[in-house]
Amino acid sequence: MTWAKVVTMTAGLGLALAAGAALGPAASNPAAARTVRAERFELLDAEGKVRAVLSVAAEAPVLALFDAAGKPRATLCVDAFGPALVLRDAAGQPGSVLNVAAAGPALFLRDAAGEVRTCLSVTAAGPGLMLLDAAGKPIWRAP
Repeated sequence: MTWAKVVTMTAGLGLALAAGAALGPAASNPAAARTVRAERFELLDAEGKVRAVLSVAAEAPVLALFDAAGKPRATLCVDAFGPALVLRDAAGQPGSVLNVAAAGPALFLRDAAGEVRTCLSVTAAGPGLMLLDAAGKPIWRAP
């Protein structure tokens, strides 16, 4: 038997024992079988690459989705400011951010350099649209 097979079998046995220990209380309590508790969950593809992570960072739940190269492409979180969805380009730079803060929802679109170039928002004052130049200065605003 090769060393890799021994390691794989040992890891598999360890996972089976851990699962058995975790599910042990579920045998006597059916409600426990429907609940899984952890600080972090990782979703792996068929090749063992992490493709999604559900965790808590700085007291905020975060769901991160990764591309085949392992780069984060989408992140959903809920923090003290409210929910936010960040979509990233192939280089990992945020391309768009959608959030709902106390003032209202807003969508920010960024250029390849990561600078916000468009902002669409709705606040108590009404809807707003702002276009910015590469330096971040407004070039058009409504209203």
